[in-house]
Amino acid sequence: MTVVGKTKTTDADTGINSYANSTIYTDKPCHISYDSTDVDSMNNVSNETQKIILMCSPDLTIPAGSKIIVTQNGVTIDYEMSGVPAMYRTHQEINVEIFRGRA
Repeated sequence: MTVVGKTKTTDADTGINSYANSTIYTDKPCHISYDSTDVDSMNNVSNETQKIILMCSPDLTIPAGSKIIVTQNGVTIDYEMSGVPAMYRTHQEINVEIFRGRA
């Protein structure tokens, strides 16, 4: 995966902060997991939703609003973080969704 996010720079002369997209991580190993659930089975209406979970090293800090570009099985998809990471000793799990173009 590659992670692209906003980084802050401060102009030494003016002290004005500016933000620009930059690559935070590149070529980091990860895994994407998909889970589909039926939201409204009590009313006999099929409203299936898909939950997408990104799993990666617990040593990585992925800022909110970052674009996460994942290539898995030859397919590249852009995601964005949609939840707070669940941290484990061996990995972290982050709920993500398809990138909507904000970063």
